[in-house]
Amino acid sequence: MAEKEVLLHSLLIVSGSEAFDAVVRKALPPGNYMSVNVQRNAAAARRSILERFYDLIVINAPVGDAAEPTFALDLAEMCQAAIVMAVPQEAYEEVREQVVDAGILVIAKPFTVNQMRGVLRLAIAWERKLHELRQKVQKAQEKYEDERIINRAKFLLMEKRGLTEKEAHRQIGAQAMNHGTSRRRIAEWILEEEED
Repeated sequence: MAEKEVLLHSLLIVSGSEAFDAVVRKALPPGNYMSVNVQRNAAAARRSILERFYDLIVINAPVGDAAEPTFALDLAEMCQAAIVMAVPQEAYEEVREQVVDAGILVIAKPFTVNQMRGVLRLAIAWERKLHELRQKVQKAQEKYEDERIINRAKFLLMEKRGLTEKEAHRQIGAQAMNHGTSRRRIAEWILEEEED
């Protein structure tokens, strides 16, 4: 069985409480984090998100300078991170209803380390699945773009040199092998030469 790829995650904690930070750090699954940054207010958190990529954001609500849950929804729009929001028990249902459709996980305070660990593991799993999906989409887009460029080159060879589609396809493949490069790169060279 193939070994599972170990992804290192970056975490942003937005909290005015050092005690909260300590609980979140204690709840983190061991060995999965390359960085844990803490911001004490919403403005600093927004700046931090613009400056770097985070896989996971944990918000200790209320955040003094931000309207709740607007702040969490803004972050969800700004970045692709999984977001966990800890809210007072009395606000749990209302906040959860407002943010659930944005994919934000909500946990009621007070909570145990094990409860937070469970929510963080779920958020990490979601983020990992999204990461895999984004990679697949990117590969599909690259493959589509490769095929688009190769087809343009084939049709240009057919038009300018009178080749059949099969001959044009073979010529691109043969040149790629001869030059030790990709079919796309050969297609790009053909397009540069023939379109000039």
